[in-house]
Amino acid sequence: MTPERRHIPWMIAAITWTAALLYFSLIPSPPHVEGFWGWDKFQHAFSLGVMCLLIAITCLIMQTSLKKACQIGLVSAIICGGLIEIFQGLFTTSREADIRDFEADALGALLATAFLILMVKYRGRR
Repeated sequence: MTPERRHIPWMIAAITWTAALLYFSLIPSPPHVEGFWGWDKFQHAFSLGVMCLLIAITCLIMQTSLKKACQIGLVSAIICGGLIEIFQGLFTTSREADIRDFEADALGALLATAFLILMVKYRGRR
């Protein structure tokens, strides 16, 4: 793959992940997972953290600075998490908006951002 197209698979992954996240967040009864992986707040943090990483990595591959890539990923994930909660409150009858879900979304995005910064800086030292 040519260097100017290396970002395309990452962009497709980010779009696909975000679309799946929106779908599962707005359907009346999403699949239920048992145990730790089924813990609601973990699912929120994990799913928005992955979204943040995919967006930020796409930006990095497109030659965006680390700071700007992290900002774009973080802001995108936090806005998406907020919109999901608003949409759940307004447009669904079996789901409800929850500020704690939004907090978990934001925490997941922040942790993903910190992870990416550490990985890029560690990789730069090698």
